[in-house]
Amino acid sequence: MMKQLMNKSVVFGVGLLVSVLTLNVSAEVAVVVNPSNESTVDIEAVKDIYLGNQKSFSDGNSALVLFQQGDAGEEFSTKLLERSSSQFKAYWAKRTFSGKGKPPKSISTSSEIKEMVASNPNAIGIIDAKEVDASIKVILLQ
Repeated sequence: MMKQLMNKSVVFGVGLLVSVLTLNVSAEVAVVVNPSNESTVDIEAVKDIYLGNQKSFSDGNSALVLFQQGDAGEEFSTKLLERSSSQFKAYWAKRTFSGKGKPPKSISTSSEIKEMVASNPNAIGIIDAKEVDASIKVILLQ
């Protein structure tokens, strides 16, 4: 009886340790635009832009939508769009196939997105908040 109790305690302790060690530490994600972009963009507009329901900023300029692959993209999809990255890809596959739009341009690094946003006044992108600098303007932190 005592041995079973100890075995259960050890199993519980190991399980708890594994759970703690595998916790996903979420990164803060910044939605960024070119500093010259004076458009009003709220959380709903960001969602609509990334889901293809809105194709331009409030000033009428078409948005060049950039999506960062990896942790920042996963965090953005999960928290803001309320869907996993695979659900986001499936959503866009369906929209593309039905002719309802083109998905955001997929970019692999924050530095590439920063360069593209800094050089294009109509670009909007998501990056890890730690990567923000003066070359871009943050419109939303998530």
